[in-house]
Amino acid sequence: MKNQVIWLLLTAFLFGCATTKTVVEPGLPALALKEAAIRRTTRGITASLTLPAGIYRPAFRDKDGIYYQPESPMIILGHITPRSYVFVSAADPRKHAYWLEGYAVVDWFDSPLPFEVSALK
Repeated sequence: MKNQVIWLLLTAFLFGCATTKTVVEPGLPALALKEAAIRRTTRGITASLTLPAGIYRPAFRDKDGIYYQPESPMIILGHITPRSYVFVSAADPRKHAYWLEGYAVVDWFDSPLPFEVSALK
């Protein structure tokens, strides 16, 4: 299991792309996930991620989309990852990925998450 985590992080670092992220503007709505969701990624490594139910607040944006931080950390390959975010593509808001802070990672989920727009900001 430890080797899988190292391999996932190494692959993400090597194949991810770094972009300039900026803080989102005030008033951007949060997203809500009513039930925890399990997703796999679409890269060569199949990683299982558990995304917690709850509110995902907008944290950063770049030219490609917005990064939302969950209230509770995601679980990746059985490990709690507190600095993880969900990325929502600006080109196609149904396209979601995860991003680990400190790594050049945007790894697409195999299917969209059933987010609802939340009144919380």
